[in-house]
Amino acid sequence: MKLKKIKSSIANRIKHIYYLKCYYKKPIEEKVVLIESKQGEDIASNMFYELKEIALNHKQFKIKLSANSGKVNVFTKMLKQHKIENVEIIIHKSFEYYKALATAKYLFNDTSFPMEFTKREGQIYTNTWHGTPLKQMGQDVMDRKYAIRKCKKEFHVC
Repeated sequence: MKLKKIKSSIANRIKHIYYLKCYYKKPIEEKVVLIESKQGEDIASNMFYELKEIALNHKQFKIKLSANSGKVNVFTKMLKQHKIENVEIIIHKSFEYYKALATAKYLFNDTSFPMEFTKREGQIYTNTWHGTPLKQMGQDVMDRKYAIRKCKKEFHVC
């Protein structure tokens, strides 16, 4: 069990280093959009309609949709059902994901990106999280206090 935890920690550090390499060395891709909903667990509501709007009416953009590996088939089926073809599904927290996070010009999310994320100058980030950052920001949820700093950083709340 301990070896598995160490292996996971090393893999996460390698991916973080890869993200930083992409962040500092790769140019922003002007026609790339990264869309993520609930850390790749869902694509519903506002995020689905944003994806659909861009995919159907702005075909010059390459859309990358973040999905957990267990959701790829569900997302693929939903995209086919709605006749949305120009979307590439990428696995959440994969190397490809971190490259897109560092280089996509347009970023859409309804929660928050991983702790490693820092918006680059030139990136445009739209967050559709309901409510307002002036609320509790997760401080009222005892087992999620670790996420407060990340949310405040992402939304520039002191």
